[in-house]
Amino acid sequence: MAKIDLPYVQICRAKGRSYAYYRRGALRTRIDGEIGSSEFLAAYRDAHTQAEAQARTAPDAPKVVPGTLRALWLSYKTSSEWKALKRLTQVGYAQMIEPLLPRFGDAPISDMPPKWIQRRMDEMAPPRANHFLAVMRLLLNWSIPRGWIKTSPATGIKRAKHKPKSYRIWTDAEVAAMTGPGAALIMLPVLLALHTGQRLGDVLRLPWSAYDGTAITVAAQSKTGVRVVVPVMAELRAALDAAERRAVVICTRRDGHAWKADHFKKVFAATRAALGMPADLHFHGLRHSAAARMAEAGCSPHEIAAVTGHKSLSMVSRYTTQTRQEELASAAITRLKNNPRKPL
Repeated sequence: MAKIDLPYVQICRAKGRSYAYYRRGALRTRIDGEIGSSEFLAAYRDAHTQAEAQARTAPDAPKVVPGTLRALWLSYKTSSEWKALKRLTQVGYAQMIEPLLPRFGDAPISDMPPKWIQRRMDEMAPPRANHFLAVMRLLLNWSIPRGWIKTSPATGIKRAKHKPKSYRIWTDAEVAAMTGPGAALIMLPVLLALHTGQRLGDVLRLPWSAYDGTAITVAAQSKTGVRVVVPVMAELRAALDAAERRAVVICTRRDGHAWKADHFKKVFAATRAALGMPADLHFHGLRHSAAARMAEAGCSPHEIAAVTGHKSLSMVSRYTTQTRQEELASAAITRLKNNPRKPL
């Protein structure tokens, strides 16, 4: 047996065999694996991580019981996988799991039935339910090789059916109104989104250093991490060159401070209403509009994706197909006329 000198480890012998336990206060957890092996050390690290998380918890916070959903969540949040996630992804995962902890945090995950996950999904709108299912699958699959459970109760559960929200393309008149004199506060973000095809968060975070007079460089898109360099057309260049540089970022509020996304959305909605624009006119539709304009100009899906940063061409192909629907339908009918079916 290898010599072990690890904090809180107690070695016991019974029936000629040695067993190891992690003992710390009232906590007593069996450490699996041959003592000193890599499996043993990994099990020890997991037990120690849980205990450390509990020790750092505020005195009035719920006690962390080993093997529970709360313990698994805390353990995952100390892992290298969690640390590798983008900040926005971490926030999204936390929004799925942490609201459940007051009710279900002490539930052992080894006893978690599939119907528990299904019931939680039934309490949510379909998009949120599918996000919850994805996070639970990730969390439970992460726990399997670490000895928490043998199989995941999320396996076999189907995604909730729903129709994805559609953001329609802006008309030229709507673009003109939302970049005109009555929309001064939101004009620059709208133009940036229309000409670069970037999402709202990436537009609002763009620093002046990203603009060199000829192109806009998005160092890493918040959702995909993709680096995008987009040449600037005359309309956007004129707006950027005329804009006052009052902060590190390009887009600012009236007081010169950077926008918060939620605040911008409220101002955008108020401006839309004041200008008499329809309620289904959304900022994200500018990303679709940018792709559609490039499709109208004959750009290929790969060319459009090089601007928008899409990793999948399926969505980009949809823009191309929608934009060229009449042209494609006409070509199809022409081919059919020129190749009539022979009578049987």
